[in-house]
Amino acid sequence: MPIPFTLRQLEYVVAVAERGGISDAAQALHVSQPSVSVAIRDLERFLGRRLFHRRAGQRLAITPAGRQFLVDARRTLAAAGRIGGQAEAAGEIGIACFRDLAAIYLPRLIAGFTRHEAGVGFRLAEGDLTEVQALLLDGRCELAISYDTGLQTGLTTARLDRLTPHVLLPAAHPLADRDSIALTDLRGESFILEDYPSTIAFFRPLLQRHGLADETCRLAPSFEMQRNLVGNGLGVGMSYARPIPDVAYDGSVLACRPLAGDAAALDVVFVHLGEDTLSDGALRFLRHALARRG
Repeated sequence: MPIPFTLRQLEYVVAVAERGGISDAAQALHVSQPSVSVAIRDLERFLGRRLFHRRAGQRLAITPAGRQFLVDARRTLAAAGRIGGQAEAAGEIGIACFRDLAAIYLPRLIAGFTRHEAGVGFRLAEGDLTEVQALLLDGRCELAISYDTGLQTGLTTARLDRLTPHVLLPAAHPLADRDSIALTDLRGESFILEDYPSTIAFFRPLLQRHGLADETCRLAPSFEMQRNLVGNGLGVGMSYARPIPDVAYDGSVLACRPLAGDAAALDVVFVHLGEDTLSDGALRFLRHALARRG
């Protein structure tokens, strides 16, 4: 029986899922919008179910059926490239990253990969834990980098690095000359935490277990704002991520010291829906990164 769809139609579905709209997908593929619209409508008619929710004035949202079709489409396109006698070109790889980790890991990994891969492009997105998982599950990204905590079941992970928690102090703080700092050393301090649900859910119970009042805890909207506030003497912070050097955006200097005690190490991981769902380009990037992990 003839196959009722083409590889080009599969490419259209992948492009729409990644870019969230017909117009952006058509522009990326250098085809007309009607070509993409008709191809997806024909596929939906054949399958008997919708691949995307269409809401006026909003991006197209992939349906559960569309998510599974997207996985199969990527797998089929990768196999077609191998059947053609050569690996699929890397093309453009969509990667989501937890905000604190993005600038620490992605630039050097991308630079190392692109030294060996001609013509590769990247679509990068940052977010909190919920946003990063949504970018994966909605098909907008193939890979994500995140802390290995609070992830949904069914996601595949591979360890990229392992981090231990640190206390962030102003450089002139009396404790700054210590090799490590226990939470009990911080009684009476004002704490500054990032205003991310996953970060608050992790660090606040830790403060409470050590009898540290958290009602005066100041919330910063970003990691770099947290570092700036600490560097200017407005409190102390805690973080697993540690940029080097210990200097905030405004030039204020911090002291970053390991947290002593019972706080566990936390893995930084690549997250995806399974290696067989990745395009050849994304799979090669993943393997490149894991070969150079910390």
